[in-house]
Amino acid sequence: VVLLGYVFSRTPEQLMVARALHGLTASILTPGAFAILGDAAPAGKRARVMGLSGAFIAVAAMIGPLTAGLLRDRQGSDAVFLLSAGLMLVTTLLLWRWNRSQPLKTVEPREAQSSGVSIGVLWRRPQLATSYLSALALTVGLGVLVTHFPAVMAERAESSARTGLGFTAFAAVAMIGMASPLSRVSARYGRLGPIVAGLSLVAAGMAI
Repeated sequence: VVLLGYVFSRTPEQLMVARALHGLTASILTPGAFAILGDAAPAGKRARVMGLSGAFIAVAAMIGPLTAGLLRDRQGSDAVFLLSAGLMLVTTLLLWRWNRSQPLKTVEPREAQSSGVSIGVLWRRPQLATSYLSALALTVGLGVLVTHFPAVMAERAESSARTGLGFTAFAAVAMIGMASPLSRVSARYGRLGPIVAGLSLVAAGMAI
């Protein structure tokens, strides 16, 4: 429904409302999906499972921007959002049917209460602080890339398909990394080294 809001937006204010609602729905959907992955994965294989899930996300990131760019060049922006909304609807119906036959694991209230994280707990546990701050830095970096890269391409009079191809190249390398044995490095040698190396390489990529 929110994706259809982009189609019907006619002013910057309406577009901002649609964007805000899109962000709200994504903030509800994404943690739930990753929580299911965490619950379903064996304790010793969570890094591998998260790596594979990231690879699936990268596949979508490879297909999505290129498809959207080609579709926008040929049919306009509305067609991109209509296609996205249709895909979301189909996925919703499939998950609804699947969930009726295989209920998702539910967390007991006592378990959920004991797993709560407050700001005070965050700073008393350096590992939590490391993971949250790393995720924040990575997300800000990706946000800058997603916003600025299309603007640079537009300044150079490149097509939307060409811009999408740039995102596809980005996602292809990410998929190779997350689906390869590199995804198991953190489980074998510790988390801090890969995090530091990853953030450093992201910084170098942005500078280049």
